[in-house]
Amino acid sequence: MKVARLVTISLLAASTLLASCGSSQRPEPVEADAPAPAATVRADWNDVDAAVEVACMRAQVALLMSSPSLLPDRRRSIRYRLLASDDRQYVLVATQAAPIQGVDPSGLIDLVARGTPDRDLRVERMLVRETARRLEHLAGRDWAPIR
Repeated sequence: MKVARLVTISLLAASTLLASCGSSQRPEPVEADAPAPAATVRADWNDVDAAVEVACMRAQVALLMSSPSLLPDRRRSIRYRLLASDDRQYVLVATQAAPIQGVDPSGLIDLVARGTPDRDLRVERMLVRETARRLEHLAGRDWAPIR
């Protein structure tokens, strides 16, 4: 009897804790064909992965995979697939605005984020904004504290 009661109490406590871990903000709906949030930032290409990690933490999404590619015009691009706790998926794409010349890895980087298939404009904006912000913090530096 006591064991069953302890198990029941433990299960109730665990389910309450799990329910409280979810995001309390409602998705900001957006038309499916509305433009995706985008930004262009001057930064070091080799900092993109680190910036996306910080953006994922802030937007409360998990990185599922990244796919780097070289576009026909010699610009580099990385496509990140992300998953939120409400099972919405997002794609964040970072692309060099122009091919990097020489050994200097800095230049303009275009960022765009979009939910697939359902969109939450709040998360899309946060992914772009936080990635751009972190890239600016890291530009020209070996490291920078996470603010």
